[in-house]
Amino acid sequence: MKVSKVSKITSLIICSIIILIVPITVVDYMRVKNEKEPIFCLTREEKTVEDVSTFICKGFIYKYYETTNNKYISKSFIPLWKALDGTYE
Repeated sequence: MKVSKVSKITSLIICSIIILIVPITVVDYMRVKNEKEPIFCLTREEKTVEDVSTFICKGFIYKYYETTNNKYISKSFIPLWKALDGTYE
């Protein structure tokens, strides 16, 4: 059975994307685990309400939330398709 050129090119593109995204996500995950900010953010957003500030970083396949107030810091590294509370968006 012959495989068409379009099929080969499509497979190559998909494999290339996966090969690039997986290490980027692992690097950011390891940085978060070591108490550092992720470096491969597609979007960065900071929100402050009264004494609570939230930093949101959206990567290729993840979201990183860091919430800070006077008493504690909460950090969450979750898949892009899940909401912060554990439900699916």
